[in-house]
Amino acid sequence: MTASHDHTGQIWDADDGVPVGPPLRHAAELSHVAVSSDSARVVTASRDGTAQLWDAKTGHPIGPRMQHGERVVMVTFSPDGRWVATASHDMTARVWDGGCRR
Repeated sequence: MTASHDHTGQIWDADDGVPVGPPLRHAAELSHVAVSSDSARVVTASRDGTAQLWDAKTGHPIGPRMQHGERVVMVTFSPDGRWVATASHDMTARVWDGGCRR
């Protein structure tokens, strides 16, 4: 998984270096990415003030964007993948539903 200044994230096949699915797009550059422990979901953090949960196989967004007042600088999943935590330059950290379907 990569995060880029071109406003996209990309999931890559580690064996052959080929992109998996479409680019994961935001309105501004990405600052951080995380992958769930089961590798089924990805979460991206952007300078556009949002984080987004994605399906790792299809590259489709899961749920609405997670909105902050300023750029989101860090994202992570809980060990069980049930929750996503975000941290922002707006001086907040938030916990969100991680899209876990258990």
